[in-house]
Amino acid sequence: MYRDRFYRERLGGGRFYSFTLREEESDLWIGWNTAGGGPDIREVASAAEALLRAVRRDIQAYAAEHRDFTGALEPLPADPSAPPAVLSMLNAGAAAAVGPMAAVAGAIAEAIGRGLADRFGFRETIVENGGDLWVSLAEPLSLSVYAGLSSLSGKFSITIDPSMGPCGIACSSGTVGPSLSYGKADAAVVIARDAAAADAWATALGNRLKYREDLAPAVNGLMEASGELRPLGALAVMGDRMAAAGNIKLGPASAEI
Repeated sequence: MYRDRFYRERLGGGRFYSFTLREEESDLWIGWNTAGGGPDIREVASAAEALLRAVRRDIQAYAAEHRDFTGALEPLPADPSAPPAVLSMLNAGAAAAVGPMAAVAGAIAEAIGRGLADRFGFRETIVENGGDLWVSLAEPLSLSVYAGLSSLSGKFSITIDPSMGPCGIACSSGTVGPSLSYGKADAAVVIARDAAAADAWATALGNRLKYREDLAPAVNGLMEASGELRPLGALAVMGDRMAAAGNIKLGPASAEI
């Protein structure tokens, strides 16, 4: 089903060449810049389309052979033989204690972003997939946080420093959008080195937020995780309250994205 990606009206801000790409449920915004002239946009779009079809084919084929994959709400066993995107989803789900499909948007974004960056040698690359991003940056980038009907929605930004990346930034919500969440957060944002992990952790954070009193304990608890897939930073909004922990740099509402 098509959903209005209203936030894309401000994506890029002149910093990135960009285009959108859709394939069934996948709806992506892809941006990049180069030190020189760079490739023709049609060449990048063709490469991105091939990457998207390949990663979707891998996920669908794996799901056809493992019937519990798409419906699992808890981690599934590790499978070293799984395709790369599927393996990242399984690992992310295990780290955040959620089902692997909680990480699908981030996994697809990173697979395409890395594939394009490796092929074309972009200076900076962004892939946005339904509000979840994979970014590789040369300069800081500020991101506006949309939190539905919260009075804080669009009133502040977070800054992603190049030293944090490449990384993933994901947002889950119990009040906005189609994502499954057991909580009531207006926005649950997580930054992680791995985009699939960021996606899974954002779901896990959102699930923990039932009341405003949960904000600080949930965000701080998330940052106690260990391992390579642990969050770098987390932020959550409920109504007129917000909590943040880890590597989160807050800024004014004016943001590049």
